Amino acid sequence: MSASGGGAAVNATAGGSAGSGGGAEAAPAACSETVSGWTGGGGTGYVWSRATLHRVMQYIRFSFSRRPNHYDMAREKPSVRNQRNNCIDTVRKYRQAGRTIYYTKETWLNKNMTSYRTWNDGTSDASLKVPSGKGGRIIVAHVGSRKTGLVDGAAWVFVGKRNSGDYHAEMNSTSRLKWLEESVLPKIRSGVLVIDWAPYHLVRNETTRPAASRFRKDQFADWLEAHNLVLPEWGPHWRTTCTRAVLNKRADENRPSPRYLVQDLVARVDVSVLISPVAHPELNPIEMVWGTMKMVLNRANKSFSLATLRSMAEVEIVKITAEVWAKYEDHAIKQETYYRAVDEVCAEVEAVFNGDKDDDEVEGSMGGDSEDESGCEDGAQEGETGGSISE
Repeated sequence: MSASGGGAAVNATAGGSAGSGGGAEAAPAACSETVSGWTGGGGTGYVWSRATLHRVMQYIRFSFSRRPNHYDMAREKPSVRNQRNNCIDTVRKYRQAGRTIYYTKETWLNKNMTSYRTWNDGTSDASLKVPSGKGGRIIVAHVGSRKTGLVDGAAWVFVGKRNSGDYHAEMNSTSRLKWLEESVLPKIRSGVLVIDWAPYHLVRNETTRPAASRFRKDQFADWLEAHNLVLPEWGPHWRTTCTRAVLNKRADENRPSPRYLVQDLVARVDVSVLISPVAHPELNPIEMVWGTMKMVLNRANKSFSLATLRSMAEVEIVKITAEVWAKYEDHAIKQETYYRAVDEVCAEVEAVFNGDKDDDEVEGSMGGDSEDESGCEDGAQEGETGGSISE
């Protein structure tokens, strides 16, 4: 690599790094002088050594590590960023109003789960005899908050009966709504329930289910009649005279706002529903609870029995008190603050590229403490973008 091509790349990257969080002292000119000193001020004929290139890459805050995973990629989608911002702003409003926020999530435990590493002398006789395969599966669902920890008596633990690779196949809307109605909602009245985008969480009410594009003409006609969307000018024989394209267009123009079965259920006990953003498990404290519990069970599981594993899981669930939960929720709140700060900087930078602001205006605003506390109004549409979906 020559100094002319490599140096230009280094200087440009250093400028981006400084702008994102290094401050004015790590400006491109300073980085250029530092790199120039490492290369001896050589011109275009300078040949980079492996060690010098390594030092430069570290200096401009690059690291040789795994590439971004699907979570990292999903977080950068504009639609997901909107979900995240709406959810964080709505959560902050609920906290300021003094409402208790309850987080819920499911997880699974495999019968043969165990630690990958153990003390051994390299022979098979000294290692733990682990059965082949994952074995049976236990599904655990729970709900928790800063006020209660994991809510007493709200656990839903059962043995999976399907051999599918994903535990979500064990769940369905009917059984989950029954669990919420009988074991959860009576214990969280007037609270806020945070759920995720699992399909069995968000089953639509039939009255708000839109017309499918695959509908036949007579099905479009039935749907329009059921929703009182037949136009008078179509005349009495509209089922015959109107084409399928006309009916389809009318249905598309009048898609009902989504309303879910869980909304109808929680409305009885004055509970609001909030949908967490896609690909952001770090904003849900119960995700961290399950991660910690699995680490403990991996080390403790030596008998590889479903009954023993279930009893150990129930013991660990009892240990998640309000004091323990508060540590996980504090971490989630730090992540909320981080994401809002990053999005504010991104908005300022995007405004410059779009020509809405000049560089001096952005530089001044980035130095101040400004926190956008403008949340969204509760409504069904916000459920689609991470906001509250409860009326």
